[in-house]
Amino acid sequence: MVFGTLNLISASPNDSTSTVTVTCTPGTGYNVGLDDGANFSATRRMKSATVAAYVPYTLSTDTLRATPWGNTVGTNTVAGTAIVTPTTLTVYGRVPGGTTPVAADVYSDLVTVTINY
Repeated sequence: MVFGTLNLISASPNDSTSTVTVTCTPGTGYNVGLDDGANFSATRRMKSATVAAYVPYTLSTDTLRATPWGNTVGTNTVAGTAIVTPTTLTVYGRVPGGTTPVAADVYSDLVTVTINY
């Protein structure tokens, strides 16, 4: 997921999307989870490439970005049943508006996707 250039002073959030594709034997039930990322501390965070600075972000299952996507089956994962063709799930990301400004840099995080079937 790429957020692009962020305007952290703005009250408006910075939104982005990405996808996860699931391919299983047709009829197989599955749950897709996203972990908290490599830089988690009370929230998911992207880390600066060169200085000790972070930018918080969220990952959600819905377009309103109201339902957090986590890694606990039956609580905050996305469940489905495999069909003949691969299933593409959209991940909705958001950097909240009004986030404390940080140094201009490249910020990143590593989130692990887990598929339980």
